[in-house]
Amino acid sequence: VDVPMVTSEWNKAGVLSHFTIVRKLEGGIFPLGFTKEVADRNSKSPCGVLVIES
Repeated sequence: VDVPMVTSEWNKAGVLSHFTIVRKLEGGIFPLGFTKEVADRNSKSPCGVLVIES
């Protein structure tokens, strides 16, 4: 479980990151090639930035 980050840590580039989660709605499908695009973008980043859930 993460705890709130102290203010002194906010400006350290190695600590900060961003990510996006995309969730597939019930009965829906991801567009053709979407999973591959997510994998390609994550492979070019030092840490995973996109997460997909179904």
